[in-house]
Amino acid sequence: MQINSLLNCRITKHHSNASMTLILTLKLNVSLQNFFTHERQCFYPSKRNIVPAHVMLFHQLPEDAFLSIQNTLNELTAQHTCQFVQVSGIQFLGCGNAYRLSFDQTVFLKLRQRWFAQLIPQDKQRCQPHVTVQNKVSATKARLLNQTLNNRFSPLYGNIIGFELWRYMHGPWQWLSCHYFC
Repeated sequence: MQINSLLNCRITKHHSNASMTLILTLKLNVSLQNFFTHERQCFYPSKRNIVPAHVMLFHQLPEDAFLSIQNTLNELTAQHTCQFVQVSGIQFLGCGNAYRLSFDQTVFLKLRQRWFAQLIPQDKQRCQPHVTVQNKVSATKARLLNQTLNNRFSPLYGNIIGFELWRYMHGPWQWLSCHYFC
């Protein structure tokens, strides 16, 4: 399944009268993104696999702050270079599995501090970065996959190359912008 068939990927213009819930994810280098996309296509229930594999940073950013958020992301990415990331293990989610990621969270912490008053409680918590590749399955099925993933696991390495801003559309996401580190 092509990534384009998983979501409505098009560049959009912001309309100030449109109600938007914004999501911020990390953008990974191509080979790491392709690995996670493949894993998600293999293990995620196909009827529920409507968004690409992703590393969620913020689940809900203020919908009326679209331009301010973009400006902040542009400023921050201009001040930083790509960040090294390690796929450090498998995380059991109870009814699914994810790959745990390790990286310097300085940039994330700057964003959280800047937006803290506007964040929902979930986004104020400690960041535990991961990529979910299976979710909403039985605990038995999740435990079986967890054993398989742990048995074959070896660390992977790559880069965080930027941020992606999305519009939540009550299920699928609409891609809005990408902000690359210099």
